[in-house]
Amino acid sequence: MRLARVIEMFLTGMTTGALVGLLMSILGVGFMMQDTGFALSMFFSMPVTFLYLVIPLASAFSVHWVAKKVWQVEAHLAHLILVSFLVLMIPVLNPVFSGNTEIYAVTLLGAVDGLVWSAPFVLWRNKRLRRAAFPPPDLE
Repeated sequence: MRLARVIEMFLTGMTTGALVGLLMSILGVGFMMQDTGFALSMFFSMPVTFLYLVIPLASAFSVHWVAKKVWQVEAHLAHLILVSFLVLMIPVLNPVFSGNTEIYAVTLLGAVDGLVWSAPFVLWRNKRLRRAAFPPPDLE
């Protein structure tokens, strides 16, 4: 696999993670400014639950659109959706729920985690392309 393609996959995953972190930190700051029970409003509020589904999807679709139209890069939507949900579920929710919602910190955490969660997809695609380029010999 070309090095440029590897870098493109890592950058689109990193951008998706940063966008998820940015939007989640903005959402967390909005709820922290209210004097209501933060944990209860986050778990039992239907609009917030809906936003937890919309934010990763919106991030993945927007990065996919920007990559295709602006960067002229082929970004796989399934890769971006999986990375965005993994970034949301594993690392980004912890600082948002604990109240550490500095926008720069959560955005940077999302970007780093997008880079980390993109690595398995890059390795899988590289292995699949190498297997197609160099098929195993027939042992007849």
